[in-house]
Amino acid sequence: MKFLRRLLRVLSAGYILGCVGLYFFQEKLLFHPVPLPDDYDYSFDQPFTEFWLEVPGARLNGLWFTASGPAKGLVLYCHGNAGNLARWGHAAAPLLAQGYDVAIWDYRTFGKSTGPLSEAHLLADSD
Repeated sequence: MKFLRRLLRVLSAGYILGCVGLYFFQEKLLFHPVPLPDDYDYSFDQPFTEFWLEVPGARLNGLWFTASGPAKGLVLYCHGNAGNLARWGHAAAPLLAQGYDVAIWDYRTFGKSTGPLSEAHLLADSD
């Protein structure tokens, strides 16, 4: 019986420490930015224009891909939690083939974008 109590205490303490660790390091676990130098030149098969968005406390880098004919609309593409536009820019190709313009931007600390990264900043920048 003493062994089971001791085991339960150890497991409970481990669980609590694990939860606390996950809470304090959640953004490091979620976001995996890959920075790029400011002079990096993107290269894609589709035509695009590089742009910058000025938001409070940061400068966000993005790419605007244009459809070959009249666009059916614009797709605002938020890429995944890792990499940067050098990798995610290729995601525009299928949407361009359907006749849509595509705007993709890097989150703070990803690629050429600057500013502190957090979930709150990510949501505010998306708005």
